Amino acid sequence: MKSQSLMFFRTASLALGISAIVACRASAPTTNQTSVTPPNQPAASASNSNEQAASAPAATAANANQPAAAATAACPDCWVQVFDDKNFDPTDDNHLICGPGKWANLRNLTGAIKPNWGDEIESLRVGPRATVMVWGAENYTGTNLTLNPGSAIPSLKASNPTLSDNISSIEIRCN
Repeated sequence: MKSQSLMFFRTASLALGISAIVACRASAPTTNQTSVTPPNQPAASASNSNEQAASAPAATAANANQPAAAATAACPDCWVQVFDDKNFDPTDDNHLICGPGKWANLRNLTGAIKPNWGDEIESLRVGPRATVMVWGAENYTGTNLTLNPGSAIPSLKASNPTLSDNISSIEIRCN
């Protein structure tokens, strides 16, 4: 009788443990959903003479320059959406950063599911009223690039290899 009670207790404990794990996984956010960082501090108006300007939208897929509708409700026209892989794949990790604002580093962005976006960005697209500056090092240093409103870069590796998986600070100005 004692061994049957012990066996029942072990089986019940195992079932409860598995149920807790399944429930936790079901409620945990997935990283392939668009998360949103709200605007932080007002962006400065000074420009950097070493900036390069990105051309008009380069996206080829229909609506490739628009994030999910729920995400744009948070910041309608002034944003940058970043992806950790090329071609704006919505099943990949991606994050919407609302402007205006300056982020000296991309660790612990408010609302981001991924803890650190520094040195992770391979493709990005810009909202229709945003001008976005990106830098290859924290604190707005290193190689930089300016992205015009409505622009999109499906592959930094192809268009600007120096910044491929190497963006570490961002500034967004709303036009």
